[in-house]
Amino acid sequence: MFELLDGVVGLAFSARLATVYYQPLATNRLFSVPTTALQAGPPPFGEQLPVTLVGKKSSQGLALAVDPRDDTILFSPFTETAIAAWQPQTNQQRILAYSPEKLQFTAEIRWTERDNGNYWLLSTRFQKFFRQDVNARDINIRIMKLVPMQYPLKHPILNSFNQPYFPPQFYNNTIGF
Repeated sequence: MFELLDGVVGLAFSARLATVYYQPLATNRLFSVPTTALQAGPPPFGEQLPVTLVGKKSSQGLALAVDPRDDTILFSPFTETAIAAWQPQTNQQRILAYSPEKLQFTAEIRWTERDNGNYWLLSTRFQKFFRQDVNARDINIRIMKLVPMQYPLKHPILNSFNQPYFPPQFYNNTIGF
C-alpha cells in the first residue's frame, strides 16, 4: 500500500488572470485565490481569504502548471499516469501525453518561454522509494520534455481547444525520450 498525507501539493500562477491556483492531495478539486487578496496580507480576524472552487479535475495529482498562452491548467492525474490539460473557463479536459511506465509519479510540470514554450516534466517512482522497494537498475527519476506543435492549424475552428498543442505521436500515446 502507498499512502501520502494530505496537504497542498500543487501551486500554479496565472499572471494574466492574477490568480494563484492550488490543489490539496486529498481531493480532485482545484481552488484559486486572487493575487490581490494575497498581496493585501492576512485578512482581519474572523474573515477568510476569497478562495474559489475552480472545479474538479479527472483525478488527484501532484504537478500543476499554467500555460500563459491561454491560461490552460496542466496537471498530472494519478489515475491516468498522464499529463492532462484543463481549460477551466470551458471545463474542457484532455490527455496530452500518456505513459504508465514513465509518468508514474509526475511531481513537476513547467512551461518554459525560453525553450520555445515546451513543457518540462519531472517524473519519479516515489512510491517505490516510499515502500523501500527501489531497484538501482531501474530509472527512478526522469526529466522529460513535451514539445508543442510549432505551427498550429490556421483555421479557427480547427485550432480550438479540442485540438492538441502536441503532434499526434504525443496525443493519447506513449511518450519517449
